[in-house]
Amino acid sequence: YTDISVNCGTEYINLAIKFCPVMYTGYNESELILNSIMNNPDCQATVDTTIVPPVARFRFPLNSTNACGSNFVTIRSIGTGVFSDFSNIETVNISGIVRSKDITTGTVTYNAELKYYYSCAYPLEYLINNTRVDV
Repeated sequence: YTDISVNCGTEYINLAIKFCPVMYTGYNESELILNSIMNNPDCQATVDTTIVPPVARFRFPLNSTNACGSNFVTIRSIGTGVFSDFSNIETVNISGIVRSKDITTGTVTYNAELKYYYSCAYPLEYLINNTRVDV
């Protein structure tokens, strides 16, 4: 649980995955796949060696049309306080997975599969007011 750091920003979601476990498992940054999207350079990892330990970084926008395959799920819950009977709170949960792509061929592999899950929750009103509509 400590190998991934998720930063839920105002315009972008930033992921930082410790690179040492990735490297020691036999993978590199090009074999970390974000939500099964392989051919989009905006959805690929870059290695940051300026910090110790090094990390693989992903950065993608909070835009449902270009969020590198992230899942957008709206959750409605009952409000709190005096007006809880008359209010609903809606949040949008943005989630996904970073997986390793095993490049070995054949039915038997000795490489462990890596999976890193992420999620961010935003008030629905925030996403509606702070995103622009693409026509």
